[in-house]
Amino acid sequence: MRAETLYRQLEITRGLMFRQSLPADEGVLFLHPSTGRYQYWTYNGRFPVDIVWMDQGHRVVEVYPNAQPCKEESARACPTYGGRHDARYVLEMNANVAVPNGIREGVVLNF
Repeated sequence: MRAETLYRQLEITRGLMFRQSLPADEGVLFLHPSTGRYQYWTYNGRFPVDIVWMDQGHRVVEVYPNAQPCKEESARACPTYGGRHDARYVLEMNANVAVPNGIREGVVLNF
């Protein structure tokens, strides 16, 4: 595996882990190298998040609102979210932001 690919995978795995907060008007957009069924978790998270999966055309294919931080000692004990549909992009934002802002399955997000 190339170092660049390994680094990208480590950054995706890290996500929002260990961060104390996220500004209200910001999120983290994960760009996967190919379309697939990606599950996410909240291991070592510090705050709840909304998680949004999008396909290649930026159409929302799945939303998991208010995913709570996993307090387990082992990542293997944490629940996973999503991965029911093929996606290319995943957006994490503060909890209770997606639904009130009209982000739901079928909506196309512009970025």
